Amino acid sequence: MSARMRTLIFLVLVPAAAGWTQSDSPAAGAAWLYVGPRIAVAGEIAQPADFNAEIQRFYPSSNSYFPVYSQIGVEVGERVSLAGSGYRLSFREQVLVAGLDQNFALPVFRLMLGVLTPFGLEAAIGPQLELGYGSSTAGVSPSLVYSLGWRFSFGAVSVPVFVVADPLPPNRKVRVSIMAGVDYGFSPARPKPTAPFNY
Repeated sequence: MSARMRTLIFLVLVPAAAGWTQSDSPAAGAAWLYVGPRIAVAGEIAQPADFNAEIQRFYPSSNSYFPVYSQIGVEVGERVSLAGSGYRLSFREQVLVAGLDQNFALPVFRLMLGVLTPFGLEAAIGPQLELGYGSSTAGVSPSLVYSLGWRFSFGAVSVPVFVVADPLPPNRKVRVSIMAGVDYGFSPARPKPTAPFNY
């Protein structure tokens, strides 16, 4: 199955999952919207010369780029309880910039769907969009990424630590990153239903 087909299937399943959990609203006052920074150390399993040649196509320079680099960005997520079981469905959107430590900047966007256990283990899968080269021109390239990690929670604040793997990126060179961050929970006010009578 191609990466584009897997991405399409994922984007169809997300709205279906959201509809399944829509009737299960969070408890009053419970945080369900999370925002926080992300930082990661990422690496590509490739020869340094091959990685350097690929980045040089975007950022021509006398520098030699190395296939271990930083990723810095922000994540916005939503967690929805699954029928009072203690498990939660998580939707996470990440916007990252890769390579600032080596003086290049390539944007990465991820949309992740996962499950968070009551004891902190979280697994997720989702599509990733990034800049890449085809035969001759640059464009947006999709791939499917997997993440597994632990979320340490302290009330409305949590500290996630994840391993993220991209086994079949556009250039077919496996990428792995270790990502951490801090999430701050919010409970935005929901509109009250209108009453049929005014009292």
